[in-house]
Amino acid sequence: MSTPGRSPSSTRLVPPDLPLRGLAKAMFFAFLGLGRELGQTVPDIGPDTAHTGAEGLAMIHAMFGHMFPNLNNQR
Repeated sequence: MSTPGRSPSSTRLVPPDLPLRGLAKAMFFAFLGLGRELGQTVPDIGPDTAHTGAEGLAMIHAMFGHMFPNLNNQR
């Protein structure tokens, strides 16, 4: 089952309703670090805090959507 607006492969990589884990979790924290370095307002989240894929993607889009306007576009 895919989420509207997202390709089936991206839904498998970052399931919107499941907690982040593995590579997706590592990339989430890498984006938080990048945002912090670039002076963005970044939530203080510990590595043991559970976030779903949808929550993680929403935070990344909020921080970087203005820098990468095609972030939401699917091909």
